[in-house]
Amino acid sequence: MKKRLAALVIGLAAIVVAASGPALAKVPDHGRPANRALEKRPRTVAQPLATAGIPHGYVVLSSPSLAAPADMQTQGSVSCPPNTVVWGGGVSIASGDLAANVNSSYPSSTSEWTGAVNNASGSDTTFQVWTVCAKQPRNGYGIPTASVTNPADSQTAGVARCGGTSKILGGGIRSSSSSTAVNINSTYPYKARWEGVENNASDSDATLTVYAICGHAKLRATYSGPAVPNPAGEDTLSGESCPSYQVPAGGGEYSTSTSTSVNLNGSMPSGNGWQSSETNASGSNQSTQSYVICVGYAPPPG
Repeated sequence: MKKRLAALVIGLAAIVVAASGPALAKVPDHGRPANRALEKRPRTVAQPLATAGIPHGYVVLSSPSLAAPADMQTQGSVSCPPNTVVWGGGVSIASGDLAANVNSSYPSSTSEWTGAVNNASGSDTTFQVWTVCAKQPRNGYGIPTASVTNPADSQTAGVARCGGTSKILGGGIRSSSSSTAVNINSTYPYKARWEGVENNASDSDATLTVYAICGHAKLRATYSGPAVPNPAGEDTLSGESCPSYQVPAGGGEYSTSTSTSVNLNGSMPSGNGWQSSETNASGSNQSTQSYVICVGYAPPPG
């Protein structure tokens, strides 16, 4: 059975805050509690935030619901407001079918996030693309990339790194394949880099490109949620929240599985944190874990 929240994403929503393969490395939890309970409520971003000094121009935007016809790969994008740049982003799929997964989720420019959804199920569904935007950081903003070959019938990992003293704000991955059998397994931050894992269950080689969104933000920290069991035959939800004085800049998900049958169903900003879901069409139990990069200038007084 699915372990998703009802109404995972509802319509077009935004927060606008005026403020002036292989075994992959785990993200440290920075002393966060090991078993934070997920909030059991519909996930929209139209929620009040207790913030202090968040980035100028900070906003979370989603596309309207976009059609994802059966047996097709479909793309969509959402753009940042003028004079802001992408800090992070993601994709959510309305269907929890094990054959509905994310092929790509990445910054297609400094002001746009693009997602590609594979619907290999027998039923039409919808999806949304999300982006987190804010004013460009004053020093060191950039989106370095790294590309690797993703051979047929394999799982491949890639890494994009921030340079100098810049820090990771968000990131994503893109596959060159238009096959519905090529999907994201994991996409997540680690220190000053972004790591991505792509499953290629097709019979043709593809290219995996990893994107790291880099810049400087005060009180930037990465938090990892608890590892959540992802049983065989299920779609499993995981999530993590920012402290009350911070907001999410970017986030992602890590799966323990090396099977090309365990894929990302969605990963996106949700309320004051990040939420992901992973489908497990393999024959063995796995686990999944969400990550969120939080930013803010100062804790609230007192």
